[in-house]
Amino acid sequence: MNGGWRLPGPTLIGLADESDLPPEIAERLNAFVGRDWVFAAVAGWLAGEGASFLLTGPPGSGKSRIAEQLAGYPQCAYSHFCRARDPSSNPVTFVERLGEALDRRLQGYREVLKDRATQNVSISGQATAGVVESGGSVIGTSVQIHIHDLSPEAAFDETVRKPLEELCDGDPLLVVVDGLDEALTAGARNLAELMSYVVRSPPPRLRFILTSRSGEVRVLDRLGVPDLDLRDDMPGGWSDVAEYAFQNLTRLPSASMIQGSGVSGY
Repeated sequence: MNGGWRLPGPTLIGLADESDLPPEIAERLNAFVGRDWVFAAVAGWLAGEGASFLLTGPPGSGKSRIAEQLAGYPQCAYSHFCRARDPSSNPVTFVERLGEALDRRLQGYREVLKDRATQNVSISGQATAGVVESGGSVIGTSVQIHIHDLSPEAAFDETVRKPLEELCDGDPLLVVVDGLDEALTAGARNLAELMSYVVRSPPPRLRFILTSRSGEVRVLDRLGVPDLDLRDDMPGGWSDVAEYAFQNLTRLPSASMIQGSGVSGY
């Protein structure tokens, strides 16, 4: 079932619709260089059956840029980038946004969620209109999910796990969560805690790629030993910096082009 996975890289064709990605991420998808050994490791994991892949690395080692590339993968259903003290990294908010992403992706999800809706989980629709080429218009609705008075774990079960259990089987979908160490600022009920609960008993179809700072014991205690660390597991003799420098140096104008432009040197 996982044989169709393809991993993003500098020349990936067939990215997810970039309108689903934050603009600052979409604009960087084609500028990524290197880290083929990382994507090879992720590909090996995707070919198996594991529920989660934990990627760690020191600050500035490129975890978020790798996560951005994975967010552009066509079968990525949802990507979440944690920021310290940002309300969006509240675990219940994460569940709401994940549910809204699944609604956009999965036929029948909305109907199942409506049938299951309780006083703790409500949904509302917002109509959107667009012009089609013939001059007509098309109207669609996007769902907004609101969760009240539920723990993050109960919210996940009601909004994600149980609806997916009711839907028919299908191709696996990827969820990328970057920067779990940043989410620890939310307190005891944080996204790392929720991910620990989720990956111990994963819902159908969803597989999770998670990133965190190397050695963050509050994440590792919940999620276990990382599957890959960007510093400790880099193959010997591999230089992503050299590859990046070579690719970007080849884009520099030649001396003759500079002279022809009238720009003087130093």
